[in-house]
Amino acid sequence: MPDCNRNPNPNPLDVDVDVVGTIQRRRCYWSNRKRSKSSTTSTTSNFRARLSLLLLLLLWTLAVANGNDAPEPLPLGKKYLATVSDGGAFSDSDTSFRQAFCDRYTEMDSSQGEITVGNALSGAHLNVALKPDKYFRYNDTDGINSEYPGIHARILDRIAEQGNFTWRDSFGIFTYEQKGPNRSITELLTWGVDKYDLMLGTFTPSVERINQGVSFVNGHFDGSLVLVRDVEPPVRKIDWFNFLKPFDWVVWGWVLGVVIFSAFAYQLIESIGGKGARYRDEPITGRVWLMDNLYLSFINLTGNYSYEPTTLGGRVFGFFFAFWAMLITAAYTANLASLLVVKAAPDLRVASIEDAISRRLRICVHSTSYSDNLLREKYPDITPLLVPVPIYEDMYTSVRKGEEIDNNTCDVMVAYKQDFEVSKMRQETNPKCSLEWEGRQVKILTDGFVTKLDPGVGCTDLVNEVIGFYMHKMKDDGELEELWLEHNNFYSTEGHCKSGGASDGNRRLTATTTHGHRSLKGGGKGGAAAMGGASGGEDKDSNALTIKDMAGTLLFQIIGSAIAIAVAVVSRFDPNTKKKVLQRSASARNIGLAGGNRDITTEESEEEAFYDVNEATVQGHLHELTQQMDALSTMIQGIQDKLENNDAAARNETSKNWVQPFFAAKTEATVKDTASIN
Repeated sequence: MPDCNRNPNPNPLDVDVDVVGTIQRRRCYWSNRKRSKSSTTSTTSNFRARLSLLLLLLLWTLAVANGNDAPEPLPLGKKYLATVSDGGAFSDSDTSFRQAFCDRYTEMDSSQGEITVGNALSGAHLNVALKPDKYFRYNDTDGINSEYPGIHARILDRIAEQGNFTWRDSFGIFTYEQKGPNRSITELLTWGVDKYDLMLGTFTPSVERINQGVSFVNGHFDGSLVLVRDVEPPVRKIDWFNFLKPFDWVVWGWVLGVVIFSAFAYQLIESIGGKGARYRDEPITGRVWLMDNLYLSFINLTGNYSYEPTTLGGRVFGFFFAFWAMLITAAYTANLASLLVVKAAPDLRVASIEDAISRRLRICVHSTSYSDNLLREKYPDITPLLVPVPIYEDMYTSVRKGEEIDNNTCDVMVAYKQDFEVSKMRQETNPKCSLEWEGRQVKILTDGFVTKLDPGVGCTDLVNEVIGFYMHKMKDDGELEELWLEHNNFYSTEGHCKSGGASDGNRRLTATTTHGHRSLKGGGKGGAAAMGGASGGEDKDSNALTIKDMAGTLLFQIIGSAIAIAVAVVSRFDPNTKKKVLQRSASARNIGLAGGNRDITTEESEEEAFYDVNEATVQGHLHELTQQMDALSTMIQGIQDKLENNDAAARNETSKNWVQPFFAAKTEATVKDTASIN
């Protein structure tokens, strides 16, 4: 009975055949179950193995007879793929370079932990297909660039070093041009993973691709779809009316109306409470008083409260007006401050792919790619707006204003996030530093390498697991981040676009609004808002507070004035208040009569008729006092005449000393009598 813990045939049974679908196989027909079978069964199994070997040798002989030699190891840089015509096959060769790894699966399973995923490919050589671009720097003349081979080569070198396998001795080269314009990238992937152990690139996982047998390695590339637009830096002009921008014109109209209304309301409230214009210390007309109240109302709007109410209703009104003025001032100050600190932004802001569609913007997209298919399937209305660009890098030229590639121009391009983060810092792709990522991410994705979904025939899944294991390890150790930093530094133009664009990314938002930064209201398309700064279609006055924002604040003062008027009316009928009103009315009339002002009109009422009698009495007393003062003056004048006729100076001086005290005392007594009457 054979020992199944070792291979009884140390020579591999792999046979390379240059036909489609043929793979290198290594089979073992012994197992623990076969150990218990009879010698007859073992003999039959060996016979079948020899018969299979003979058939494979016969097929190889037929292939050689037809002139198709088995593939030989290829020198560094030789292509496996050839340029093809439009719509034809992907390659003029049916050769498959995908190997079988089932024996390694078996060895790892029976090694009792000695062979792990990390060293399962130890000693192997992987046949890899790569696409020459900025991620893999290769040309037919020099082969792989020795200065910087590209991040894909650097990643695979790190993994190969740790996993103890090779890949540089021979590899395949493919380009998107080889597939032709009528074939999709998905078809290229389906073909490539069937021909090679591993395809290196930034390929996006999709249901269609997975369903066709494409297996995706743990991703290393942030392929999230973002909208990029050429945004010219805004021209900064002198804004003479920026102080009006915190509120829109409707709100300003309401504020003006409320201030004027408050002046009338205050005058009405004070009049009801008996403190009208004619009851002031210095009586004035109603028109003059109204002008004063309008002036004070506008002063109150600034937060410097100037009213001095003396009635209960007036004080209630004063509280509401002062509080309302505080709210208006706070809202104005806060919004003005936000306008002054937010950087100037262009008028057009694309908030999302839906916003771009609604604006009928032309959208550049990488033709036949996952993003192209996604947009067409998810947004049927986008089809006439799409501008398919065969070469991804050409989209950066097509989106720049004033430039185009093959007559392709667009307003927005759908870019890959990780690629844009580098391209925006390059002189070649962003010469004016005007390219910006705007709005939410269209879709969050992580791209990576691909293999064939093959768990049992060729066991290519082992390659996927090993590469995925080391990719995960490199992420945890920070090696992948270091490689991307090296990539970014190599391709970025030193000192170019340090701010990263006109808006410095302030309006970036993800589909879940958790990425990037949002500006204050209107700065981000941020956003701010839900998206104050991110909502598309906002004009230059989008930051202004509208009547919808300020309705409650404006209504607060109107309601407060109504409450104050009600309080004034109720307090008017209070007995104490009524008595004070009558006293103020009498005092005002007395002052008017004393000053000779008889033009003040009054309402005829019983209260004022009562006070008319008292006024007549006072007038009589004043007339009598006047007569007495005239008589006194005549007497004093006679005395003075006699004194003047006296020649003696001493007598004249004595007479003066006696008359002047007498006159002063008499005058003082007269003034006291007048005051007591009043």
